[in-house]
Amino acid sequence: MSRPLFVMLTGLVLGEAAAFAFGKTGVCLIFLPVMAALILLNNNDKKRHMDRRRGMAFLLLFCSFFVGSLNTYQERYPDITEQAVAGSRDDWVLTGRVVSVSYKTEGNAQVVIKNAEAHEKGSANSQRIRGNVLGLVSVQREGEILPSDDLKVTGSFELLLPATNPGEFDARVYYLARGIRLRFTGNQWQLKGRPILSFQRAACLMRLKMRQVYRKLLSEEHAAVLGAMVLGDKTDLTYEQRSVYSRNGAAHLLAVSGLHVSVMGGSLFMLMRKKGFGYLSSCITGAAVLLFYGCITGFGSSAARAVIMYLVYLLSALLGTDYDIISALSLSGILLLFQHPWRILEGGFQISCFSILTLGLILPVAREWKERKAGKEEKKASSDRGRLAACRESLFSGIIFAAVMFPVLLRTFYEFTPLSILLNLILLPCMGPLMISAVCGGIMGICMIKSAGAALVPARVILSLFDTLFAMADRMPFRDIFMGCPKIRQLILIYFAEILIFLLWYSPGFVRKSFLLLFLLFFCVEEYAAGISLFSAARSMGIRPALTVTMLDVGQGECILIQTPDRKSILIDGGSSSRKNIGKYVILPVLTFYGIKRLDYLVATHMDGDHISGIYELLEEKYPVKNVLVPAAGQEDPEWKKFTKAARKAGALVIPVKRGDSVRFHKMNLTCIHPCRGYQPEDRNDTSVVLFLSYLHFDMLFTGDLGEEGEAMLNSYLKKRRSGDSMDGNSLDVLKVAHHGSRYSTSPEFLSLFPDLRTALISAGRDNRYGHPHRELLKRLSVRNISVHETPKEGAVELITDGNYYDIKGFVDYERTQTAN
Repeated sequence: MSRPLFVMLTGLVLGEAAAFAFGKTGVCLIFLPVMAALILLNNNDKKRHMDRRRGMAFLLLFCSFFVGSLNTYQERYPDITEQAVAGSRDDWVLTGRVVSVSYKTEGNAQVVIKNAEAHEKGSANSQRIRGNVLGLVSVQREGEILPSDDLKVTGSFELLLPATNPGEFDARVYYLARGIRLRFTGNQWQLKGRPILSFQRAACLMRLKMRQVYRKLLSEEHAAVLGAMVLGDKTDLTYEQRSVYSRNGAAHLLAVSGLHVSVMGGSLFMLMRKKGFGYLSSCITGAAVLLFYGCITGFGSSAARAVIMYLVYLLSALLGTDYDIISALSLSGILLLFQHPWRILEGGFQISCFSILTLGLILPVAREWKERKAGKEEKKASSDRGRLAACRESLFSGIIFAAVMFPVLLRTFYEFTPLSILLNLILLPCMGPLMISAVCGGIMGICMIKSAGAALVPARVILSLFDTLFAMADRMPFRDIFMGCPKIRQLILIYFAEILIFLLWYSPGFVRKSFLLLFLLFFCVEEYAAGISLFSAARSMGIRPALTVTMLDVGQGECILIQTPDRKSILIDGGSSSRKNIGKYVILPVLTFYGIKRLDYLVATHMDGDHISGIYELLEEKYPVKNVLVPAAGQEDPEWKKFTKAARKAGALVIPVKRGDSVRFHKMNLTCIHPCRGYQPEDRNDTSVVLFLSYLHFDMLFTGDLGEEGEAMLNSYLKKRRSGDSMDGNSLDVLKVAHHGSRYSTSPEFLSLFPDLRTALISAGRDNRYGHPHRELLKRLSVRNISVHETPKEGAVELITDGNYYDIKGFVDYERTQTAN
């Protein structure tokens, strides 16, 4: 068994993944049959005697699988103590030691506290808190609270909640991957003690002082980028800066990883060796610098992985043994995943590990296969060309690396930028000089601020080059490929297709080219022409393309995304009164998650902020919107004029709609049945555009914030409709309940018009101050045996129908999230 650590890491990953995906029952159902099958497969000689080496490998695999499963069960759900402190509305007193601190905004500090104990104010009975606590406290200046301080804080707890929309940043996974299990908002704090010496406090002071140097000597944008790249501090980084690096495939530069660690520790180690220092002194110095730099950056997942791997490299250099990158990666993965199993779900950790796995395992295998199939003549020819052969080898390595990382990056960022391959060829070589300049300038600036300016010149020039390259890339046509988030089976098929192409390319004979071209041609034509994804195999099976309706969780507001069978996208409303920046942090990520590069129709049912605040953000971000539908009623409203002006400025065609107007798609109609021409109600809610969706035998009604007056008018209209029209008043499958489930809407008279109604959707905020959805409304629906799906309980609600049958599922289960296992 040449790599036992890799076998252990494999078992640990499989165990944790099975525990997260299937729970206890699923793990048992997977564990026992797989173990039996592997034993039988390796017990195939006449004497049925298993090879000792393989037996040890299987033993390690299953032991680590079992350990990973158990470790995940302990970390997966909140325990009784966490539920108790988070469920209480009384003030708690929290005491513990500060692990790390960051000053997010002026007057606020975010501290991570370990060994935390809590007791209710006025009570002496304390409870031990498992894991770390993330606290937010008010401070007067930076440096007032430092790592290793003993802190006493008074405030309230809250549980970490998961992302409730597809594509939304999952803060719960992010914090749990760092050992943080609870949030704490403090109103008063007191410093109970501070040790004389602290490695972590020195690192924190160094980070704060270097950040001040960058702020003084560089522009605001460059200081923020250097703070993220060098110090791991993204406090000053704006949403626009993150977006620029992300859409150009350079987001990894903003995260401290192996590249940064190798520059910091590796450069010092190599320099000391060249100057004649021994291995022992060079390794000890390099290790100390690495650990100190890790403390400065906060030891994120990527940084911790890189530091552990480089420490293994230094140890192997000291002992004179060969350094195996896969074994080093395995050791770091085992330590990190055993410490916090949630890291397995973190995109940054996955990308970091996959990149090292590609370089250390997959790329050497691909090179060996290529050399074996190339033949002696090609080997000789490539060796004679010299530099040309080196270029070909670099190109081959780049293609293999991109092919392996493409599905992983697609799963994390939902889009792919082909230009990122070329950009990274320029950006990565610049990172070494940039890091050296930034570190030297930051350290010098602590003592000699004028000298630091000269040291930071290379960093300033390189960052300006980055800005220029990104600006040029943004102007390139067809720079982005919006593919959305692939499912697991799609990832498997992507890798299968890549392996097939690789094998065909290096197989002998002319036939390989033909098969390869035919495969690529079929793939491109099918993916372009099919109304659904190639990977679902639905087209080949004759299954009808699906209609998808997703009601997003935007808090106290409303936003509904419709994806038609012919790949048209419609957004009905997009606003919230309880959450800020939902356009940037909810709607845009959802659109990217589904691979939507533009909206064909955007409907603003009425002009209340809880329905259009996020739409304003989309228009400001210049997100492509072709048509904007607004109510024909209420055009004298100043907000109506402001909104339509913003939509026209963004390049959209504004269309006022009234009763009878419709938009037709492939086998689907979207018809406006309210308001009527000339309708001028007192309440803005009654101007809400009411839309009736019809797709084959499936019908759904969207009612906006329709109030009592508007609903009475709609009732009268529906009663007068003749049977056989495009909408039969007696037929309705799904109702989007009006006005977030208010008691004054969706009256018994209205419900009586739809005797076949079986499903209702409600969009509202959790624990909102209006009490939506009201009990009276829920009781009316319950009496009719209508099943209710609410965003406060299920997060985003997705409905999929083929025109005959429909299926509804919530994105998250709040009750399961907050219940101990």
